[in-house]
Amino acid sequence: MRVIPLKTFAPPVGGAEGSAAILALVVNTPLVVARGFDPQDMKLTLQVLDKLDAATDELVLEDEEWRSLNQKLQQYPFGIAHKELLLLTDAVKNAQAGG
Repeated sequence: MRVIPLKTFAPPVGGAEGSAAILALVVNTPLVVARGFDPQDMKLTLQVLDKLDAATDELVLEDEEWRSLNQKLQQYPFGIAHKELLLLTDAVKNAQAGG
């Protein structure tokens, strides 16, 4: 299990919704857009989205869910360069085991 702190970013990154909104966008994007989601990836994606919807200050993911999110986040083609995005990618990549 991995624990990722959630926070709000100053505009223009995520508006008032912050890291949860960015993570939802990233996880809901297939690794290979032209290929789409296979059933296993769709299952993991929906699990992460459900946990994001329920999360307040921290996102708690099982290791398999975290691996899926982290892989997508590390490969995601962001449209802007912003310090907060790097902090978010590092927070996910370095999420500590918890539970």
